[in-house]
Amino acid sequence: MAQKLHDEKMSLFSSPAHPLAGQKLSSIKDLYGECLIVTFPGCGYRTKIFSLLKKHGAKLNSTMELSSVASIKHCVLAGLGIAILPKIA
Repeated sequence: MAQKLHDEKMSLFSSPAHPLAGQKLSSIKDLYGECLIVTFPGCGYRTKIFSLLKKHGAKLNSTMELSSVASIKHCVLAGLGIAILPKIA
C-alpha cells in the first residue's frame, strides 16, 4: 500500500546567463527549442515532466539524460541546457 506524503514543488533551472533566467514563463511553450537535461528513465517526476510538455505542445530542441541531480545542476550552470527539478534541489 502506498500513501502520499506531500506534493513536491518543481522549478525550472537555468544558468544565470541563459535568456530565460529571471523571467516568468507565460506558457510551457516558452521552452520551445531548449535542451532539457533530465534524469534517466525510472525517475518519478521525469514522466510527469514529459507528459506536461506533450500536453502543452512544447517541442524541445533536444534532451540530455544524466544519472544524478548533481550532474544535471553542473551541466545547467555550464549553460548546456535547462532542467526542471524538485525545488529542494
